[in-house]
Amino acid sequence: MIPRGQFHIPATTLIGSFFNLWRGDYFSEVGVSSFKSDLTKHLAAKQVELFSSCRIAFYSYLKDLNLPKGSEVLLTPITIPDMVNALVLNGLKPVFVEMDKADHSFNISDLKNKISGNTKLILSTSLCGLRPKNRELFEISKENNLLYIEDISQSPVQNYFEQDHCAQVTVISLSVGKTITTLVGGALAFGEKSTFKRPEFHSYPLKDYFKRQLRENLKIDIFTSPFIYRFFTRFCLALLSIFNKDYYFNIHKQNLVSKYNELDIFFDDIPVLRVEFPKNLFFRFNSWMAKLGQATLNNWHSSLSRRKAHRELFLREASDKLKSITAANFSEDDYFPLRAPFYVERPEEFQLFCIKRGLDCGNYGLNLCNEEEVFQEFRQSLPISREIKEHCFFLNLNEKLKRDDIVKSIKILNDYFGE
Repeated sequence: MIPRGQFHIPATTLIGSFFNLWRGDYFSEVGVSSFKSDLTKHLAAKQVELFSSCRIAFYSYLKDLNLPKGSEVLLTPITIPDMVNALVLNGLKPVFVEMDKADHSFNISDLKNKISGNTKLILSTSLCGLRPKNRELFEISKENNLLYIEDISQSPVQNYFEQDHCAQVTVISLSVGKTITTLVGGALAFGEKSTFKRPEFHSYPLKDYFKRQLRENLKIDIFTSPFIYRFFTRFCLALLSIFNKDYYFNIHKQNLVSKYNELDIFFDDIPVLRVEFPKNLFFRFNSWMAKLGQATLNNWHSSLSRRKAHRELFLREASDKLKSITAANFSEDDYFPLRAPFYVERPEEFQLFCIKRGLDCGNYGLNLCNEEEVFQEFRQSLPISREIKEHCFFLNLNEKLKRDDIVKSIKILNDYFGE
């Protein structure tokens, strides 16, 4: 059976990174240039700059652009709050655009309607390994003289900049949930040489923060490992769903809230309207991060081939009914098959049905930022985006999964939708 929150990183890599924290290279940048060079080649980019996080990379780029205050940036609402904060702190106005159920990208009609004389930039976010409308977005940005940026954190595909109609600039998260990861970290990548110069950061991240994150991630990796999940974790979740349904439905949100404290400099994804980004977010990209990033980047081809095989397995084993409610672009085009997204009419009933049979399915953990209280000033009614947020569930296609577990999980889905 499949848990929803299993990480991509092999446990051995996590353990090795834990012990590497005690080595002297933590406060150095040995290996950073090598990782940067390999990431540049992977993306077929002309320039890559490394940062402490995706949000700081985006914030720094916007600051360097120095757009007129009040300039509008078009973006989809399912994202982390700090991507919105990066705009606000640079004096820019986020304009949320309706989404498309087929690819979780922009609804093109709504995008065109929201372009104004103040619009300067389109930020496209590639979610779930679904290919966004790159050709249309490229043409729209060109026609309207807009900068086109893509967040490819969930799909850092190989040779990205050799594709037709790709964005001029990409932002990339290298956080722990990503396929290429440095635990925390981010990057900017450019298709052409840029005048952008990465700001100098003088401090290094807190070692205690890294240790704490690694401990939490190791615990998650243990409880979602095939043997422990099959014979222990799934039964705990099933019992919880019987005796305390509310807690079961909110267990992942409860986890976020419990981690909201001064030690967590990233605030997870809890919505906060920033007055400024904390100074300890602006730290140097160090040797320890580069080693973890290099290890996961080296596994790219293996990860991709496993995921493609899992995608084909899903399309082969899924019933016609299940395929009919799966996001259309998943069936038509594999960009980077992260997970299989499908739509559910009655979310709570569906989750209870699945967990009683050992399958833990979840929906988007990312925020619906157009409805967050802290961004009330930019609020818009986007019903399709809300439907995607609340009614789109996922079957994990993690490269660490075994074929039999995927087949059993698909059968559970077929049974539910058959009923």
